[in-house]
Amino acid sequence: MVVSRLIGGQVRNPHTFYHSVGNSHLLPCLCLHHRWNTLDINRINNMDMIATQFVQWEVQPLENLNGSRVYQLREKLNNGQVMNRAEKDWLAENVRNNAYFRTAVPLMGYRFDFSDVLRKFLVNQYGQWNEYYAPDKTSLRNTLYGTINQIVEIQSK
Repeated sequence: MVVSRLIGGQVRNPHTFYHSVGNSHLLPCLCLHHRWNTLDINRINNMDMIATQFVQWEVQPLENLNGSRVYQLREKLNNGQVMNRAEKDWLAENVRNNAYFRTAVPLMGYRFDFSDVLRKFLVNQYGQWNEYYAPDKTSLRNTLYGTINQIVEIQSK
């Protein structure tokens, strides 16, 4: 739910929508319908958020999802721990198989963002190039079926 474009009576960025998070302050929108820039992403990543709500209707509190695999993985990464092979494979599979986001996993109205650990790859398979996000090449290979001709990592700037 978009709260406002105004903060303190001034327009901070006329092209950015903001969401409220609890009773604290407004954060840039992370939903599908709005674009946000790299500065906003870095500011959000520095806050070590677990997830953001991306649906407009009422959902259960985020604390109720703390037993889910995606919640525990995001919490583990926020604490500075590294993923093991099974977790990397699970993350690659779930990022690839969801229809909502390219670098996040949706669960019950929440968006669990993993853009900090995912890398972009181009895969040549059956004469076509497709773009995928995965933690590493091995986990991407484990999630894809069929003959893979080539995997190329695209370096971010």
